[in-house]
Parts: sequence; C-alpha cells; structure tokens
Amino acid sequence: MNTSCAYSRKSIWCSMNRKIHAASRVPPRTRRGGTLNRRLLLLALPCFAGMLLFYLLPLIGSARYSLLDSAFTQRFVGLEQYCAVLANRNFRVGVFNTVVLAALCVPALLAFSLPLSLFVQRHGTALPALRVALLMPMLLPSAAVTDAFQKFPLGGARGVLFAIYLWKHAGFSTLVSLAALSSVPGELYEAAALDGAGSATRFFRITLPSIAGIVGFVAVLAAAYNLRLFREAYLLYGNYPVDGAYLLQHYMNNHFARLEYPVLTAAALLFFGALLAPAALGAILRERRRTL
Repeated sequence: MNTSCAYSRKSIWCSMNRKIHAASRVPPRTRRGGTLNRRLLLLALPCFAGMLLFYLLPLIGSARYSLLDSAFTQRFVGLEQYCAVLANRNFRVGVFNTVVLAALCVPALLAFSLPLSLFVQRHGTALPALRVALLMPMLLPSAAVTDAFQKFPLGGARGVLFAIYLWKHAGFSTLVSLAALSSVPGELYEAAALDGAGSATRFFRITLPSIAGIVGFVAVLAAAYNLRLFREAYLLYGNYPVDGAYLLQHYMNNHFARLEYPVLTAAALLFFGALLAPAALGAILRERRRTL
C-alpha cells in the first residue's frame, strides 16, 4: 500500500515536472518566433526599398510636375494645370469614351468567356486544338486585323473597338476561367445532382461561388485590357479620330508628343484619383459594416 502511494506520488511529481519544463520552454519559442519575424522583415526590406525607389518617388515627382507651368521653365502655378485639364473638351470626351467602353467590354468579356470555358471544359478532350486556337488572337499583330473589322457594320467607331476587344482578349480570359473551373471538386456536382439540382442551379450555387476570386481577377484584367485599346484605335483613326474613337490615351499621347509633361501628369493623376475614390469609398463602407 505504501509502495503504491509512493509510486503515485512519484508519478504526480514527474507529471508536474514535465508541465514546468514545458512552461519554461515557451519563452525561447517566442524569442525564436520573434527572431524569425525580424529576419523575414530584413528579407522584405529590399522589396520595400525597391517600391519606394521605383514607385513612390516617381509618383511624387509626377505630382510635382503637375504643379509647374512647363518642364523647362518649372515655374510654380499651383492647380492651374488641373483646371485646364478639366476645362478641356478632348479630356472629357476621352474619359467618357474610355469609361463607356470599359462598362461595355468588361461585362461582355465575362459573359462571353465563362460559358465558353464551360464548353471547352466539356469538349476540350475531343477538340484539343481548341485551347491553342483561343490564344491565336493575342498572338496576331493588331495591324493585321484592325482594318478587317471596319468592313463589318458594327455601329460606328465604338462598335468596331468593342468587337476588336472581344475578339482579341476573350480567348485568354477563357483559359484563365478554365483553369479555375478545373479546381472545383467534382464531388460537389455529384452531391448536387443527387439532390436534384439542375445545370443552372449547379452553376449559380457551386461553380460561380467557387471561382468568384478568379472571376474578379479576370475583371481586373479586362479593365486593364480596355486601357490598351489605344493601339487599335490609333491604327484605325490616327491621332485625332472621331469623337466615338477618341480615348483618354489619345489625349495623353498628343500632349506627350508636344512635351507638355505638366498637363500630362495632371490628367493622369485626375484619372487615377477618379478610379481610386470609388475603391476607397467601398473599402470604408465594408469596414464599417464589419464593425457594426
């Protein structure tokens, strides 16, 4: 009896010692974690330095240029360049056409590429060359195809640019969406089919929520592609096209050719601020909803 009591006391004592040793080991782990975080911070410092050197400093320099009368005399004029840009009709027309094309092209590209990616996913094995053919429009030079689109009745300059945009970028967006579709687990579709869900229900309840992040990424790419339509518009209509084809890049390019850097930077910062303001407002509203 005494032996069992002694044994139980010894086991309790050993367990207490183990707990004490485990507790004593926590601070070194914390210190090692802190050391690791400091090392990671040191590794990230070159990235922050590169961002400061190659992104923030040029942006600050551009903002400084926008407050001068010229890149040569460099006389401070305050917000005069901004007022001149806002009063310029070509700037307003260019911004309007760029925004209208983005509002048309981005939803159309998503509406076209998602069903096409579903088709390729189902029939891609039977048509292996179809995936390669989707990339051909991006590989062909713009000069080889832009003139051909003018021969079709597409409703004016905006319709021609809209058709060129879809033809050139729908294939790549389809392949990106196709890669996202391949990551959706097939068990979800099987379970939904057993529950009696139809094709439309499976698409809106399973497919679309599963690839929502990739769809957002494709939308950002589509908006960036829209800003690159200047090349096709320039090949079709030149430096000073009709109002329907005059884009913001025309305004930028014409002032750049005349070395009017203050006007150019003021226009760029105004457009950047117009894009940034809704995004910042949406982030603030989302943060307030989380806190409520």
